[in-house]
Amino acid sequence: MLIGRERELDVVTDRLRSARFLLLRGEAGVGKTTLMQSAAASANRRMFTAGSLATLSWVSYLPITRVLGRPPAGADATDVVSEVQAAVGPHTLFLDDLQWADPETLTLLPLLSGTMAISGALRRGDPGEARARKVAEEAGAEILDLEGLDEVDAARLAREVRPELDDRTCAEVVRRAGGNPLLLRELALGDTASPDLAAVVGQRLEALSPRARNAMHDLALLGRPAGEHLIDSGADELVEAGLVVDTDDGWVVRHGLIAEAAVGLLSADARRSVHARLAERVGDAGEAARHALAAGDRNEARALALAAFECATHPPEQARALALMAEAAPGVEATELRLRAARALLATGQPAEVPALVGSLDGDAAERAEAALYLARAYDREGEPDEMAHAIEAGLAIVPDDQPATRARLLATRTRIPITGRSWDPQRAIEYGEVAVAAAAEAGIDGAHAANALAEAHLTAGSVEWGAQFDHAVDAALASGNIEEELEARRG
Repeated sequence: MLIGRERELDVVTDRLRSARFLLLRGEAGVGKTTLMQSAAASANRRMFTAGSLATLSWVSYLPITRVLGRPPAGADATDVVSEVQAAVGPHTLFLDDLQWADPETLTLLPLLSGTMAISGALRRGDPGEARARKVAEEAGAEILDLEGLDEVDAARLAREVRPELDDRTCAEVVRRAGGNPLLLRELALGDTASPDLAAVVGQRLEALSPRARNAMHDLALLGRPAGEHLIDSGADELVEAGLVVDTDDGWVVRHGLIAEAAVGLLSADARRSVHARLAERVGDAGEAARHALAAGDRNEARALALAAFECATHPPEQARALALMAEAAPGVEATELRLRAARALLATGQPAEVPALVGSLDGDAAERAEAALYLARAYDREGEPDEMAHAIEAGLAIVPDDQPATRARLLATRTRIPITGRSWDPQRAIEYGEVAVAAAAEAGIDGAHAANALAEAHLTAGSVEWGAQFDHAVDAALASGNIEEELEARRG
């Protein structure tokens, strides 16, 4: 039974019945998934849940794989959409935890919206929220913010969970939970002296056997459903305690907040030990590599990441495997791999991953200038003009004279500043673009990126010269065989 969600339930039920794309947004534990499931029952809609997982967000089309029961067979996005439509039919596709969806899944949203019934949930405050929300809104999604319960409804929920709560204890539980239904339930079940969720989870785990505690730590750090091949024993005890649920995909911690609380109880050494155990057990090379890296075994992580790269069938997934290889690699090799991975991430539409990869890169001036170029392009695509300007300024200040191509590309990217930043000045953008084109010619590079930047500046300024410049950009890219530059030019 839902408490305090009558209005929201009516809204969500209406949207499901009319097959309108609705995205529930709220903090972790506020009840997004529960509300959507209740609305689906009210609307007599069957939901196919395409849940994303934080620990597997690098796997291409993971939510779709979970719906289909296998990886998509399609060669491109339109083929994948056809597979989803055939599997879901007249029912509803529910994209849970959309903030963790891989970039390839997000590219499906505009293709799915309007062609079938879809809905979703988005965790407020997660690093991936802004990207996923932007894509969903551009695909026509309506966003419904889900807030915490008021004090009256919060008290009703606490007493439903634990009827014997006295007024003083109930009021304290309500105060500490801040209207969050998950916290209300967990704190109501805990010792009244327990100040937070971590203490409550720790208290409940202490009452269980050592094997159950080990299973909880495995599932919490795994971050996804797992069966007997990964969890030796103890999971059934966790199910009985209400900390874990048994699904068709295997055992999984009942909520991410509970998993986070359980992980927080582990010491750094204990956490590394669990990661090492998981690295040996999981079958996927990419997933194993991430656990090996978290366990501190960089050599094993590097070898596993290489295996993941060789097995990857989608370029975006290959780019993410490269980034993991770079993170595990030592010294000079790490620098080279980070730059290579940054190029690959940009080429496959994953700019958000670039700053963490090359933002503090160690290397000589040429390598740091190249890193600044990739940072600038990533910040540009993420809509952060101030950060882009800082990166370009830093790159131009250090780029060596024997790296004219890097300088020319930094100058080309600089053209974006006057038309995306606070000082709107298309004429200055044209001037920057002309400098970039001249620098590219002097450097002896194809100049497609510079020509494309100049063309965009002319277009923004309303100049009739933009068409000829765009043609020049495409021709230069085709002549050089630089597919990334060609796509950039055609995008203009």
